[in-house]
Amino acid sequence: MSFRPRPPIRDHRSSVAQIGLMFATIAAPTRGSAGDPASEPSGLMVLQVDAISPAFSSLPVDAADRLRDIPGIRVIAPEIYGMAPAVEGTRPDDLATAPEKFAVILGRDVVAHSRREGDLLRRSLLPGPGGGRFLAEGDRGKPHVVISRKLARIFAGGRGREKAPGDTLRVGDEDLRIVGVYETGSQLFDHILVMDTEVARRLLGVEEGRVSSFYVEAADPGRTQRLAEVIEARMPGLSARIVSNRLPRTERPGGDAPMANPPLRPDGDSRHPD
Repeated sequence: MSFRPRPPIRDHRSSVAQIGLMFATIAAPTRGSAGDPASEPSGLMVLQVDAISPAFSSLPVDAADRLRDIPGIRVIAPEIYGMAPAVEGTRPDDLATAPEKFAVILGRDVVAHSRREGDLLRRSLLPGPGGGRFLAEGDRGKPHVVISRKLARIFAGGRGREKAPGDTLRVGDEDLRIVGVYETGSQLFDHILVMDTEVARRLLGVEEGRVSSFYVEAADPGRTQRLAEVIEARMPGLSARIVSNRLPRTERPGGDAPMANPPLRPDGDSRHPD
């Protein structure tokens, strides 16, 4: 099994730093005390041990076979992450003057992810026709995307209305059809474009047979922390980081105002409490 870093497609240091910070918050290794429901996350992000985020991780897709040999796992879902190329004509080079337009591609194995129990983005679809639907098995390999309402407004252009299901979003050299719109209210999560892994692979130039990470759920959610320890012991070179399917406390309704630039501790963890 080979593990190697996946270099950024282009050298956009400030933008990549933003993305690294975002994923450090999403996949912060915060392990709460056993039996505390508020601190027991829903799943694990399995990636390279030395990667600050999945955007800088590269794993062989067949690592899933070794994960399946570990008892107590109910879901193993491959993922591909990366900074989006040009979106509606806004290139990564332009983000210094338009930072609100940054977008992150999250490629999901749509079948495997449909089995997960915790899913913040799926749960945050707008109600009614304006929310459309989330990705399903029929979207495999198709140029379909679920976007945030924030990005739908930012990339509305001169249309006079925000983008909606049925509209297209130009990402790189492809026109993607919007099938769903979500809104978490988060400064971090509302910059994600969700699509099938194969579409993400094309747009990001990821080598065939490799992914960024795996989302893993334990059969018994109460044993998630123990499962992380077993994965790391059996598969050296991997890090199994607990992820929460809830917003960070600073971004929840009634919580403190989210920090624009939360600092990082030396271990790469953000200072959000969860």
